[in-house]
Amino acid sequence: MRELAAGKAPLLMIPELLDKTDKQARHEVEARNSAMLLTTLEDRDNQVLNLLKRNKVPARQLHLVERQLQADRDDRAGTVAETSSSRSNFIK
Repeated sequence: MRELAAGKAPLLMIPELLDKTDKQARHEVEARNSAMLLTTLEDRDNQVLNLLKRNKVPARQLHLVERQLQADRDDRAGTVAETSSSRSNFIK
């Protein structure tokens, strides 16, 4: 009996728990990557807007670009939130 308790045998008895743990770890990595992407996009968008301002792009066009960039980030953030919400159901 001690031989079975030692080694991998106990882990083989809990495959569902191991599967959930693996999924949770993958989900956390994906969430971190998504957050980093959104931060990177926001930084890039600010650089683009600053470049346009320095080059004296008219305010109306600047505002249109700013709204488009913000909408894109909002869409991506919404997709990330939906993915997080649907994947968090397996944790329960």
